[in-house]
Amino acid sequence: MVGAIGRSRKGVQFDALDGKPVKLVMLFLVPQGQFQKHLHTLANLAKLLHNLEKG
Repeated sequence: MVGAIGRSRKGVQFDALDGKPVKLVMLFLVPQGQFQKHLHTLANLAKLLHNLEKG
């Protein structure tokens, strides 16, 4: 699996649910047939970001 992160300080209009510009974009390339690896990676990132928000 390969990942990339893009960041924009100003933000990019991306039709986000909250209407705000998107400042962080993540891209994951996962081998075909390895959908579970993709979900596992997203779950770990969600946990990490949640813990960072807590302080």
